[in-house]
Amino acid sequence: MKKTLLAITASALLAPSLPALAAESTLSANVGVFSDYRFRGVTQTDKKPALQGGFDFAASNGFYVGNWNSSINWLGGNSSGLESDFYIGYATEISGVGIDIGNLYYHYPGETDADTNEIYIGLSVGPITFKTSYATSDYFGVTNSDGTLYYNLSGSFELTEGVSLGASAGFTKFEGVADADGYDYSVGISYSLPQGFELGVSYVSTSGDYKTFNGDFGKSGAVVSISKSF
Repeated sequence: MKKTLLAITASALLAPSLPALAAESTLSANVGVFSDYRFRGVTQTDKKPALQGGFDFAASNGFYVGNWNSSINWLGGNSSGLESDFYIGYATEISGVGIDIGNLYYHYPGETDADTNEIYIGLSVGPITFKTSYATSDYFGVTNSDGTLYYNLSGSFELTEGVSLGASAGFTKFEGVADADGYDYSVGISYSLPQGFELGVSYVSTSGDYKTFNGDFGKSGAVVSISKSF
């Protein structure tokens, strides 16, 4: 469940920002501590803290590759308690519209039945991004759920120097699962600190059959985070 850039994403609070085209290739890294790991509105740590981090390589021609990792506890006893995501993609801009196309693989050492592969496309105009993800495998261990779709509309807006507002709304359309579709929402504030640190706080919620399907894991909650980019 890949996360990048804003600490207030609080583990998928917002869809990852589309990679910006750079004049030269860049290698970056990030690490953070979160009071809860939320993915598409659902806690992955039973509302307990998570340690997260990863790295990204972006080439000047628009191609990028990366890895992101988080502690988890939603899987069974064979799980290593780790989620490790791997992604590759291409980002460009045409007539002021950002385009991001890629593949994202979610890996759970010790519980590979939950491993999931998604292809995605994102479009952005200014601070607004719309992203669609399509599962080419079973969706996080749910039998016969390949073809599940996730749609996300998000935005990040600078309120003042060093302070940003982020908001996100997503919709999960399950394949092969009845009475499970629904929405997730989030809103948060991030504050840039010296030395590349960032403080974030957000509120995350779900609704519809999706909330019932996820039970206590889909209940609303707040997330506080501190992260650092390198």
